[in-house]
Amino acid sequence: MAEIFHDSFCQHFHVPPERYEREVLQRTLTPGARLLRGFLQLTDRNYFAVDREFIAAIGRLTRHGDFHAEAQDFHDHPDNRGYLRRAWRLRVSATLMRGLIDQVWPDFAARRTRSTPSLSPFAQRSEPPSPPTAGAPNL
Repeated sequence: MAEIFHDSFCQHFHVPPERYEREVLQRTLTPGARLLRGFLQLTDRNYFAVDREFIAAIGRLTRHGDFHAEAQDFHDHPDNRGYLRRAWRLRVSATLMRGLIDQVWPDFAARRTRSTPSLSPFAQRSEPPSPPTAGAPNL
């Protein structure tokens, strides 16, 4: 059975398992949320409850590919609809969370970046243009 992210994170960063949530929260909060964390918790003890649920769900992952579904659930969570969480982004960042997962499970991140990029519609092609056919008007 594959190792869960919680255990991989704790091993990678040498963090005791009981500090997993606190460490991940600190590493994935947006800068504004990190700065105002104390004030936000003072005004609402449960302000970061949905973030903690997201962190716990990520901790149960056994493969990187399931991240998107958890991130979508976090994004769509009803408690994430408030002005401070949406407009001011005073919450956990899914982008920072993905970066953290890539740090802990780098083998998957390397496979994702090694995939062949598609050409942009305006990219130069390496093959020369085909010669015009006989009898065709030369434009």
